[in-house]
Amino acid sequence: MKNWIITAVILFLLFFLYLIWGEFNEQDLGDNYYYLPKYEALDIGFPDGAIIYKSVQRNVFSDVKIQKNVVCVIKNKEFIIAIREDDSLNINNANSKSIDSSYLHYYIIVKKTDVIYGPLSRNEYLKKRKVLKIPDNLKFKYK
Repeated sequence: MKNWIITAVILFLLFFLYLIWGEFNEQDLGDNYYYLPKYEALDIGFPDGAIIYKSVQRNVFSDVKIQKNVVCVIKNKEFIIAIREDDSLNINNANSKSIDSSYLHYYIIVKKTDVIYGPLSRNEYLKKRKVLKIPDNLKFKYK
C-alpha cells in the first residue's frame, strides 16, 4: 500500500512539472524571444493583451517587439511568425475561418538578425515567406 501511494505522489509531481514546463516552453520562442499570453499580460499590467518581447531574462519587458493583441504565434530555429489583431477588432481565436483577414496583421521576426517584417497583410505575408525562404512546415494551423 505504501509503495502505491509513493508511486502515485511521484506520478502526480511529474505530471505537474510537465504541465509547468510545457507552459514555459510554449512561451519561450528561442534566442531570448518570449511570448506573453493575454491572461498573463492582464495579470501583470499589460491591458492591451498578448505581446512578443526580447529579453535576456524572462518577464523583463524593456524590448517589446510586437505590442498588443497577438493572437497566434509559431516558431522554429530561425523565424517567429505572429498574427496580431487590429485594434478595432476583438476576437478570441485567430484561427477561425470566419474572421476577415483585413483585420489581421502578420509579422515575421528573423531571430538571427532581429529584423521584423510587419505589419503585413495576408498577401504581403505570403510573398515575404517566399522571399525569406521560410520552410513550408512552419505554417499556422487553420481549422
